[in-house]
Order: sequence, then structure tokens, then C-alpha cells
Amino acid sequence: MTDEQMAQLAASFPPDEKKRMEDQRKITKGHPNEEDCENAKAFAKNLLKKNVIY
Repeated sequence: MTDEQMAQLAASFPPDEKKRMEDQRKITKGHPNEEDCENAKAFAKNLLKKNVIY
């Protein structure tokens, strides 16, 4: 979700909830989650199968 989309979503919440969402976004922004890691592994395996990496 982009920063702009997050701002639009947060605007519909009460101030305390909006602050909590913004704080959480700062903590997690740029850090991969488990799904990201699994997707990266699958992508790498696919490249190796196709011998794209020399």
C-alpha cells in the first residue's frame, strides 16, 4: 500500500487510531514479511530452474 493510500485510509479513523497506524507503518515500512520472503525464494528457485543465473 502506498503512503498516499495509507493517508487516505487513516483519514477515516479517529486521531488516536490514526496515530497508532502511522507509528506501525514507520516500524514496518521497508521490512519484508513472511510472504515477501517466500515469494523471493520461489522466484530464485524459478530462475535457477531456467538457468537464467550463470
